[in-house]
Amino acid sequence: APRRRPGARRRARAGARRRGRAPARWTSTPAGAPPRAPPAALLTNRTIDLATIARHTGWRLGFITAYATAVEVYQAVTDDGLHLPVAIPAMLGTALSILLGFKTQASYDRWWEARKLWGSIVNDSRTFARQVLTFVSPRDASDAGLVDALRRTLVLRQAAWTLVLSRFLRGEAIRDRLETFLHPDEIERISAVRTPTNALLQRQGEELRAALDAGRIDQFRFLSIDATLARLTDHMGACERIRNTVFPAHYGHMVSNIVWRVALLLPWGLVESMGWICIPVTVTATVVFWLIEEIGYALVDPFAGRATDTSMTALSRGIEIDLLQMLGDTEVPPALQPVDGVRM
Repeated sequence: APRRRPGARRRARAGARRRGRAPARWTSTPAGAPPRAPPAALLTNRTIDLATIARHTGWRLGFITAYATAVEVYQAVTDDGLHLPVAIPAMLGTALSILLGFKTQASYDRWWEARKLWGSIVNDSRTFARQVLTFVSPRDASDAGLVDALRRTLVLRQAAWTLVLSRFLRGEAIRDRLETFLHPDEIERISAVRTPTNALLQRQGEELRAALDAGRIDQFRFLSIDATLARLTDHMGACERIRNTVFPAHYGHMVSNIVWRVALLLPWGLVESMGWICIPVTVTATVVFWLIEEIGYALVDPFAGRATDTSMTALSRGIEIDLLQMLGDTEVPPALQPVDGVRM
């Protein structure tokens, strides 16, 4: 069959979105089921359309267009208009550019640190599973069944830990699908504590210590696995620090106020020299400032459930698949794929 051109594929996906459903190759839900909107996700589209820009600027775009038009009409019908030196909004715009640059960089640093932390969680989860499967060994042939069960319990609990961590950081309920990995009694125990992820790591340490006392692992290897658990604890604490440390609110208010002042003063500084051209110039310059401000808001909290969120659900599903395959399971859940260009 002839291959469809990229443009045809894009049009097909756009048509599917207009009809209220996503193309099958982007969905992670069963065939025939309506696509679920992800609670939090990573935006994977490489381009942003004009509708998205209009949605994020909202009523401000219409207001500043009408305001700049009113300024031009007033200047055209009156002989004694307001003549504002363009240097005034230019100076404010320069200061605003510096402030926006700092805010955007600080927000991106928080977002990128969160992504690096989850990359480390992926690596250390695989390391932990490998250590458990290779370090924990039976004392004799009669002990092989107990050791196999212990290995599986430890590895599945690590998969549960990543899933619980992603939900805990987003403030979501943690119990869904946990029965796949944990005993019901353990689910009840971790649901009753303040930090369920810490309780799971504590349980990992307790069972490894019991294996050490039973002679199923030597002291040197126990310390190596414990170091991996310590790194996972560090990653967990760093994610909690990002989530619990809010960006200074007064800084955001100050930036927003300066953006509005530049938007309101700019047409008065341009109208005399540019005439009607000041309207699109004012709108374009102001929208650029607003979009940069929105980027800062979108990136400042990578666990807030926005489209720019760290894709923790997809990452934890990838960890689950890797760990199950390391256990030798052949039936594993499918990897989560982007839905309408958004990865959960």
